[in-house]
Amino acid sequence: MQDAISEKRKGGQPKFSPMRPFKVLTLLLYAENNYIERFGTGYTRIRVFGFATFYKMNKLRLRKDLEFLAARGLINNLTILNGKAIFQVEKPLWNEKSHYSNAIQDLQTRKGHSPM
Repeated sequence: MQDAISEKRKGGQPKFSPMRPFKVLTLLLYAENNYIERFGTGYTRIRVFGFATFYKMNKLRLRKDLEFLAARGLINNLTILNGKAIFQVEKPLWNEKSHYSNAIQDLQTRKGHSPM
């Protein structure tokens, strides 16, 4: 009986959403607000609590999402200290060079030369 009560108080943890870390990555790449600072060559610093509150996220889930992205190599040099996360994230090359991806242009030219 006691286990059932304590289980009910804890509540169930929601399932891991595989898209959530990528939504966070999109915000880290393109969002502009008071909680994101960009400096150096691709380095970004965020105030975790403020960032999570601003986007109505759970700060512990945000931290897990950052660790997930670091484990997959999508962000580099992740350091979380005193409520601030510092990491390196690079914008995709197509965003820096032009509005169109070089990969898409390569595919289009290859289709023109395809023997099919």
